[in-house]
Amino acid sequence: MIKIAIQNPMFGDLTKMNAWILDFIKLYRPAIYISNLKYIKYLPKFFFKHKINPFLFKIILSEKKLISSVEAVVCLNGNPYREENWPVKRFKKLKIHHLMDYTFYPALSHEVLKANGVDYVFGYNEHDKYCSLFINKYPSYVGKVIPVPFGFSERFKSITTFEKRKNKCLALGSINSFDDPVHNIDDLKETNEFFLKKGERFMHKFRRMLKENEKDLEKIMDSRLPDYPETKNFKYDIVEALNNYKLFVNCESLQYFPSAKTFEGPACGSVLVCSDHPCFTDLGFEDGVNCIKHKQFDITDFEDKVTYYLNNPGKLKKIQQKGTRMVREKFSHKAIAQYVYNKIIEMSMKS
Repeated sequence: MIKIAIQNPMFGDLTKMNAWILDFIKLYRPAIYISNLKYIKYLPKFFFKHKINPFLFKIILSEKKLISSVEAVVCLNGNPYREENWPVKRFKKLKIHHLMDYTFYPALSHEVLKANGVDYVFGYNEHDKYCSLFINKYPSYVGKVIPVPFGFSERFKSITTFEKRKNKCLALGSINSFDDPVHNIDDLKETNEFFLKKGERFMHKFRRMLKENEKDLEKIMDSRLPDYPETKNFKYDIVEALNNYKLFVNCESLQYFPSAKTFEGPACGSVLVCSDHPCFTDLGFEDGVNCIKHKQFDITDFEDKVTYYLNNPGKLKKIQQKGTRMVREKFSHKAIAQYVYNKIIEMSMKS
């Protein structure tokens, strides 16, 4: 069994979508590497907040000790350009960095990773296959992305029988724009310019198309999508909303990765409606088997597919049963943590 260290976990987002990281820490008890003594003050609060017994963990406070005592260093904080997340250059064994939202200062992030010898990056999907931004801004990591799906947390449960749900499709989620005030910040300047030059205004392109066609789709779809220039709608409880509908529609965005709702919806017993982009197929989603797929960026095909299944409740229920079973078996946060651990072991054996 290789020895793994996790770098400065106090600065990562261990809530909501990335809560699998807590399962990873609690299940596998990696050593905790504090890259600068000025960060040590944040560690007790981290243990207390997440109900972690500090006496179960080895704390490493120097590069020398890190180099001599572990075989892999993993940073799960994203934002490699920030000082607390800088990779350890002198550590020459396996280094993996989770990029999280890699749209922030992408060119600088790439240079930091490359200059400090990071071997692989975790991503929400195979960004090096599907995302033009990633391929352009992170060329050294094409072929070195390890996909890590979001999964779902325990609060996403099916509490309403399928027959009692509204016989419509629910549209929900963010609609991020490349030219609204919320995203017009230095951190995202490169990303905004990249997509605007391609003629795109919205990261969540299909959700925006749904928003623009709400009236035409009102017989089959209810919308909780935000009104521009708002990017999010917080006026509902997502678990309750997903339990109220037989279907929900999701969007892979122009980064082409399945968002957390891909897993949260079926975990709540709602049928996933998504595009036929292979990022969903890669995870085991099959059209007409455990989800419903429409042609990418095709509102007419979306409407036709949803209408057909709303009018065929027997077929829809079978899809719901298989979809919920598959997601709950494969994509719990505990399952994601186990997958990540196995990937680290696998990559260590290759390095």
